[in-house]
Amino acid sequence: MTEDHIELVLKGTRTTQGAVDFDALLAFGDSFRKALRALVRSRSGLPVVQPGQPGADVKEATSLRLVGLRAGSAVLELEPLDPRIDADPVLDALRELVDGVEGRLPLEPPVVGFLRDAVRSLGERGSVGFRVPGRAQVEVDEARLNALPVGTSAPSPPDVPAVVDGWLHAVDIDPDEVRVRDTSGRDWSCHYPVEMEDHVRGLIGRVVRVEGIVRVNGSRGRIEVSQIDGLEPPVGTSIGASRRQGDVIAEAMSRSNVAGPQSLAALTSEVDADSEEELRFEAALRAMR
Repeated sequence: MTEDHIELVLKGTRTTQGAVDFDALLAFGDSFRKALRALVRSRSGLPVVQPGQPGADVKEATSLRLVGLRAGSAVLELEPLDPRIDADPVLDALRELVDGVEGRLPLEPPVVGFLRDAVRSLGERGSVGFRVPGRAQVEVDEARLNALPVGTSAPSPPDVPAVVDGWLHAVDIDPDEVRVRDTSGRDWSCHYPVEMEDHVRGLIGRVVRVEGIVRVNGSRGRIEVSQIDGLEPPVGTSIGASRRQGDVIAEAMSRSNVAGPQSLAALTSEVDADSEEELRFEAALRAMR
């Protein structure tokens, strides 16, 4: 292996004769990426499972590309997505994952759960071997995962005031709750008083500013809204008869670093299978595509 070369050795009934079923490969890749992202978030003090697109730091530390598939069960050859950039965040994340499966540091339950999904995707007697620079080779299967020490999540932070700028989705989770995607790509569940219903619906599809109190429950949080308004042009700006509504919105978006409304495909996220709220949200997206 080269200095930054990574290999994952996949074994199981769906990896016969040095090949791997395509569906199994896709399922494995999705679960493995979720495990790695959850690990990076936990080490950064972020919620381990978080809706919306990952932030830049998490994405950088988990950006890999497949550069080879060799026989010998099924050996995936990987490298950082952009080999021109500093690869340390990627390798550090993988080394911590290896340390976790070897029991040298505790892994939080979501990380272990995603790893278990990755192993199961390979069929019966599934396992994953890690060959990561700076670490001895290690293999993990479901029995080993079940025996791992599991870390406990840090206590939830106290309720705190918040101001969030972002794009108000045209999707209701509940009659009195919507989501706002901020400039970092995070989705915020926003619960508002019933008397604000007409006002909120008039802001659907616009860039808004939300003020309220953040309530955190485990890895999930929402804003109890006290005020929500559309972002207006700077004070003193003359709109004039020739200024269209789209121009005003574009200016507000630019000032808030929001590139544009998110496509429905972009709203998909890592869903907590035990959360009825998140399952309803994903079902609503699928129904609208």
